[in-house]
Formats: sequence, C-alpha cells, structure tokens
Amino acid sequence: MTIGEGVGDSLWYSTCIASSSPVAACNDIRLIRGDCLGVLESSDSNSIDTCITDPPYELGLMGKSWDKASVAVDPDTWTRVRRVLKPGAFLLCFGGTRTFHRVTSAIEDAGFEIRGRKVWL
Repeated sequence: MTIGEGVGDSLWYSTCIASSSPVAACNDIRLIRGDCLGVLESSDSNSIDTCITDPPYELGLMGKSWDKASVAVDPDTWTRVRRVLKPGAFLLCFGGTRTFHRVTSAIEDAGFEIRGRKVWL
C-alpha cells in the first residue's frame, strides 16, 4: 500500500510491503521534484540511500532541447550524484541503446565502479 501526500516541491510516501520475507518493512520514502543539478547542489553529502534515474538519452528526441543538454554524459553530473550518496549506496541508471556507452563512461569517470548491466529486449 502506498499513500502519497504533496509537501511543497517534495512528495512524501509511506510504503508498506506485504511479504513473508523477514526483511519486509514499512519505510518513509521522500521523492524530490526539481532540476537534478539544483537538487544535487542543495542536498547534503552522504544523505541519499540510492539513485535510480532515467536521464535524457541525448538523442535530440523530436528536437527537444532537454534531450540535447549533455547532462547525462557529463562526468560532473555523476560526481555530484556520488557526493550525495551514502557509502555503499548504488546508482541504477537507464540509458538508450545508442548512447548508453557514453553515459556509462561518464559515470565511471566520476568514480563509480561499474558492476553490471541489464538489457531490456
């Protein structure tokens, strides 16, 4: 069961997982809406448990400027992500089939260890 409530520019969700697993629990999850670079800049170091992101694929989709901003292929973006992640946290980043290698290189250049890859076919 998930219950969401808007709080300013943030959404707070209380999530309860129904499972027979002994690790299932109820947790508070905070989703933050905003420009990623601004949110990263204003976040404390070592304050985020995980980053799951689907950044622009840098394909110039339908001529949209947001898909040509180079944010996903800039190692500085991922250095900022790494700064806010807690020790042991992970990054899961989606990418397009034609540009995932550029995003992966930028993530690695920012100091992340690439452990594996999942492919959606």
